Amino acid sequence: MHSGNFFEMKSSLVAKILKKPHAVCIPAPFQSHIIAMLKLAKLLHLKGFHITFVNTEYNHQRILKSRGADSLNGLPEFKFETIPDGLPASDISASQDILSLLKSMARNFLGPFRNVITKLNEASAFSDNPPVTCIVSDVIMGFPLEAAEEFGIPTALLCIVNACALMICLHSQHIERGLLPLKGGDALYNYVQDPIERATNASAIIINTFDALESSVLEAMRTLLPPIYTIGPLQLLIEQLPQNTQLRSIESNIWIEDQHCLQWLDIQELNSVVYVSFGSHTVMTPEQLIEFAWGLANSKHGSTPSCGSLDMILS
Repeated sequence: MHSGNFFEMKSSLVAKILKKPHAVCIPAPFQSHIIAMLKLAKLLHLKGFHITFVNTEYNHQRILKSRGADSLNGLPEFKFETIPDGLPASDISASQDILSLLKSMARNFLGPFRNVITKLNEASAFSDNPPVTCIVSDVIMGFPLEAAEEFGIPTALLCIVNACALMICLHSQHIERGLLPLKGGDALYNYVQDPIERATNASAIIINTFDALESSVLEAMRTLLPPIYTIGPLQLLIEQLPQNTQLRSIESNIWIEDQHCLQWLDIQELNSVVYVSFGSHTVMTPEQLIEFAWGLANSKHGSTPSCGSLDMILS
């Protein structure tokens, strides 16, 4: 090969890498947040982004346990990284305490996350991976904004719930005055409030909703925040992915899926079943679960409950 051709190929490769955006996507370390962020990451990858998806080491291991040892191998331009969560080691099958995780997120995540970005940027000098060009973070986390400021790159914040819920958090003064029916002293609320109030420092806000559903809320919110992009429902967009794309093989369940109810659902009449989701962190007593069951029975509809773990619910 002539040296001229070699350098032309090298220059072409460098130009290609520099033009390709590289998004580091980091969800809050909870099941629903991971799922929503992964959906967004898939859509960005489909649009030409190089993706690095960052989970905590604990959640990474839980996904491997539920999905299989090769489930997070990724694709050539869709990679996974991990950071420690700063909590004592615990049973891989158990849920972590939410408040402890939120506290650790605020205190311990910035350093390891900074190290991931540094590693990716350094590796880009010796590989065909592009340097990090932006961060996509969960709106309830503040440390990615700090990291983005240090590296001089933009940050987009993802809100996985509706715009109305985000709008409430932007009016903490009304909560403190008792004008909204929430408890301002609630520990969980306090730990997510500060990052949300700093959302004005982001480059963009992405909300899993659509304008026709919350037009008045979004109109008011656009006077308070950076550019807002309504991308919901994310699930509807994901269902439109090409059938042959390898992206469909990447999932993020930290609980082993129980699909035994599907055969029962398949034989039910259309619109005849009530679906009840307790979430992945709900803890209920047997008495509470029985009360729910009687309420559903009295509805005169078939029902199927969804929960993270029956052992957890019945504890």
